[in-house]
Amino acid sequence: CFILLPCIWYLMASCHRKVYGKIQSSDDQVVHIANSFGTTASVALTILLLPVAKHSSLLKLCQWDPASAVRLHIWSGRVVIFGSFIHGGMHMMLWQRNGESLLNMILPPLGCWLNDDTSCYPRFRNFTGFVGGVALLVLAVSALNWVRRKCYRAFYLTHVLAAPVALCMVVLHYNRAIFYVAPSLLFYMGTVIPVKMESWWKREGTRIHSVELLQQSPASRQEDRRTCRPCVALTFEATPSAVQKYRAGQYVDLKVPSINKLVSHPFTVNLVPFSPNHLRIIFRATGKFTHQLMNQLTSAVQEEGEKEPDLPTMQLSGFHGANVRLEQVLKHDAVVIVAGGIGITPYLTLLHEVHEALSTQSADERVTQRIILHWICRDQELIDYVTEEYFEPLQASCVSDDLFTIRIIVHKTSSRRCVEGKECPKRYSTTGHDAEAPLETARTFDASKDNKTLPFDTPLFASGFGDSWLRNLPSMFAFCIIAGLGTWLIYALYVNRPSAETEVTYRWAYVAVFPFVAVVAMMLMYLTLSIIDILPKETTKSLEHEWSRLNSVDQDIDVPPPPQKNFSINSLVGLEMSERASFRKTPSTMSLSLDSDLEAGVAAESDAPAVSIEIKEGERPTIHELLKFLMEVQRPALLCCGPAALIQDLKREADERCLIRIRQCIACESPNIAIYEETFEM
Repeated sequence: CFILLPCIWYLMASCHRKVYGKIQSSDDQVVHIANSFGTTASVALTILLLPVAKHSSLLKLCQWDPASAVRLHIWSGRVVIFGSFIHGGMHMMLWQRNGESLLNMILPPLGCWLNDDTSCYPRFRNFTGFVGGVALLVLAVSALNWVRRKCYRAFYLTHVLAAPVALCMVVLHYNRAIFYVAPSLLFYMGTVIPVKMESWWKREGTRIHSVELLQQSPASRQEDRRTCRPCVALTFEATPSAVQKYRAGQYVDLKVPSINKLVSHPFTVNLVPFSPNHLRIIFRATGKFTHQLMNQLTSAVQEEGEKEPDLPTMQLSGFHGANVRLEQVLKHDAVVIVAGGIGITPYLTLLHEVHEALSTQSADERVTQRIILHWICRDQELIDYVTEEYFEPLQASCVSDDLFTIRIIVHKTSSRRCVEGKECPKRYSTTGHDAEAPLETARTFDASKDNKTLPFDTPLFASGFGDSWLRNLPSMFAFCIIAGLGTWLIYALYVNRPSAETEVTYRWAYVAVFPFVAVVAMMLMYLTLSIIDILPKETTKSLEHEWSRLNSVDQDIDVPPPPQKNFSINSLVGLEMSERASFRKTPSTMSLSLDSDLEAGVAAESDAPAVSIEIKEGERPTIHELLKFLMEVQRPALLCCGPAALIQDLKREADERCLIRIRQCIACESPNIAIYEETFEM
């Protein structure tokens, strides 16, 4: 509606004004209607690139999540393509009706290319429009859902190459198109170029702390070879400011130049229990990129010798995504979270932050009373890892007098096997090793021997990441330089433009404005980053001695309380890894129920634990079982992340339950079930 309604309103008003304003011939009416469609496409260009400028302040101000922003971009592109094709198709129809040859009308004769003949202007205008239409058609085909999912690299490269061609042809085709293209394009350049330049400046990559391969024991090696999609936990160092700015559910873009120098991929990031200066990515090797990354990390983990292995350079950029997921959860009295497989990652830190927030609220302030997490997973290694690293520390941090419940139900389903006759991707590399020999599955890397890479930090030139207005000045300065310089050049060129007949060659100056501004901006960013490197670095205290975002279960440690605006989870400080493992294995900190009924424990008794963990083995639960709890509360919410089929079934069932709640006239504030979906399909 944000895109379609204004464009439809403009199109109808323009057609009515031009067609019924005065008596015209039928040909003139066709031309006016066709031009109205073309102008509507130009109007959509004004906001085409605004939603995909990830580091812009506009996204943070509007609190748009990436999925909503990308949908806005997609619908803007659809309006541009639809309006352009109707515009060109109506003109071609008019040419054929008047007996004109389409080839002669589109392709200028040879004399027009050799001589500066003003009579060739209409031919060049048609030619640039046709080339722009072809570029838009290529973009439309590459943007199809199955193309993006099956061949993301082709989708990305096509947009990088065809989009500039389409924009250039639009400017050359229509003399005022520059005023429609410039706003979104300069905004995009002002927010993306500084961040890309800073990323290039820090091209050495992020410092990796440890890599853990979630594989089975050697006794199950034969069964393990038939498992198609292994998981890897990648832990990297982060600055204290980056850890403080992180919000549950956000993600980072990861680019590995040794795999692909252009395309980056989104990965959910989480805080690390017991490690306040680290962040973690848990991913499953499903596609070409993740399998290549897993193989390179596996080689580093299993490399023998005292010398530190050569890790692939990994460039991280973030944070991206909605930063209001915690606030959304706290608005509802009951929340059901459904995660499928690796889709558990957006909720690992969220559960900790929700627990911390509810623990600090009084009974009168607290709205959320019950949270149920259903995690459907077949990977036993992933279940063990997540339970040990995240669920058990959460349970250990709860106290007996908590007046809310967080129930974690893990549905362990049967293992997945590869299709017979197809070779499964290797879960770990056996190059240089005996296939039956035990291989290393985890390795921690010595940061003292790594002088090249740097801890992860949020971009200096990204809007909204500064702690104060002073720290946001670099991003504002860079944006004003790019947007201001581009706007002034376009205005100066337009004021001094020649006549319309000789303007076709002059319009190339409009096109040249954008690369010129980009070059000037990169030079200024290079100079700024060089000066920043010369300045003395501000000493940053380790979070080991400050409040951290991971809850401490050691009650003897005096940890200062966190600021009111940051709900945190204090870390367990001072325990070695072996002590932590033994602590987590203590029976009193774990509550397992293999066959408890789904409804058991929903109404928590006074002596029930605030956080309970249940593991159920068997078949997958039905959608009815997953959402049954939502019928009994007033303001329910559903959070979901997993396969597309699971998400669609959940949405369909939630819609049906909304109708049931209405028919039953349940006494509640709203019969609707709020749905918050985690999606990363760009």
